[in-house]
Amino acid sequence: MHRKSAIRHVKQEIEKERSNRVRYMFLSVVLCFTAIMSEAVLLSGVGSVYLHIIPAVLIVVAGLLFHEFRTTIPKRLELLEKELNSL
Repeated sequence: MHRKSAIRHVKQEIEKERSNRVRYMFLSVVLCFTAIMSEAVLLSGVGSVYLHIIPAVLIVVAGLLFHEFRTTIPKRLELLEKELNSL
């Protein structure tokens, strides 16, 4: 019984990581689009110079999410799949 619950738990973790991967990819695309649009508005002359920091921060956050999407989550998925195979 313990083995079945362990397998179920690992499968749930794998599914959670896969949904996180999709979520992070979507968020990084949305943040990049928002940054581009806000920079376009700022370049048209609306707002002050200091507001240009906002799109830069959005791009950095999108980059961090994309890094998580491309590197960390696949490594965790690989480890979870190895754990599942060993059970």
